[in-house]
Amino acid sequence: MAIFHLLKKLPLFILTLSFFTSCHKEELSPQNPMFGPRPTYDATAIGECSTSPTTGESPSQKPVLWTFVDSGFFGKEFRQLFFLQALKASSLDVVDWLYEEGVNIFKIETNSKSECRYFGFLNTAPQEYISIWETHGGQSNGKDERTLLGLFRTQLLRPSVGGPAQMRNPVILVRDDTNHWTLVHEKTHFLFAQGRLQKSNMAFIETLREDNRTLYRKLRGLEFEYIQEKQSIVAKQILKTFSDYLIVNQELFNRGPLEEFSIESLISTQVIENNSPGLNHITGLINALAYMKSNTDPVLTSYQTLVRKLKNYQEDFFKDEPQSTLDQAHDLQVSLQSKIDFIKEKVIYLQIHLEDIGEQKLDEPRQLLDHSHYDFEILLEQIDMIESLNLSHTSDTHNAFDFR
Repeated sequence: MAIFHLLKKLPLFILTLSFFTSCHKEELSPQNPMFGPRPTYDATAIGECSTSPTTGESPSQKPVLWTFVDSGFFGKEFRQLFFLQALKASSLDVVDWLYEEGVNIFKIETNSKSECRYFGFLNTAPQEYISIWETHGGQSNGKDERTLLGLFRTQLLRPSVGGPAQMRNPVILVRDDTNHWTLVHEKTHFLFAQGRLQKSNMAFIETLREDNRTLYRKLRGLEFEYIQEKQSIVAKQILKTFSDYLIVNQELFNRGPLEEFSIESLISTQVIENNSPGLNHITGLINALAYMKSNTDPVLTSYQTLVRKLKNYQEDFFKDEPQSTLDQAHDLQVSLQSKIDFIKEKVIYLQIHLEDIGEQKLDEPRQLLDHSHYDFEILLEQIDMIESLNLSHTSDTHNAFDFR
């Protein structure tokens, strides 16, 4: 059979994941990152804010426990106690806790119209970090429509072959006019980075890239071989390689956006179910919904492409194979579909909650609420047009000489 005809019969395998651009840039850390001094709280520096950085519950003890648990999101582990206490604690307490763990925190000064400078008491970021902030799409003057609210940045490396991975130079940058929600978001990136260090086999970027290329080439070669000889053992090798390829692709291309999604969903759920005094309920949830959708829309597109690929295996490419092979393809499809359903479920949960708020408030006497001065007549419209909201947080966790 001519090579041309063989290639025409290969199932189309679009590397959708490979073409997604991530918000995590590849660049070097400042050579001499500054640490401290710890900021001193100055009430006159924050201006007129509806909520103070000192507002929150004071726990009986700081969260020092190093117990990692599954977050319930894509295998990510974190110190849940630290996360839950930070939600209800004051921003000032959270800043103190982070400093004690070696995390530097700086403010990015803005020229926005807001009279509130919630994080005005923080030390101003050195120029090296301001440059990194602007590289990630956040203008320091606060006038850019693409408003970056916060950024977590660190370096993960393994000093010795086979040894444990380590975290170096963790830093959080926040706009001076943002709020507690942003601080908790960036702190959770730090917690997830700690969770990654618990995995003895944590793969670094260069390894993932090489594995991705190797598995893709192997998959195409196996598909070509199967068309020629139709051997059942090759069909099973194809599915095993496809499964390995999914794992590498998940870590290489989707870990970043799914982490952003996970954090916003975790915070939103806690805000809805356990009211946190320092978090703006309505505005925060609307921004969370926008950010969750913007991060997962391309991921869902890639997953759906891969589901179609697996259906093609079942219904056409392997149609003459034993049921056990078809079941193997079906199981992979179900696994992918469960991720799609999980993402949609979390988005719908938040969307329904916001729609309910909008409908309830329209039936109540008009009054100025402590947590918001929203015009509820446009709330439902904003939910429908959520893609137009463009506030964002991000993290930049890089491995050795590379970035995530």
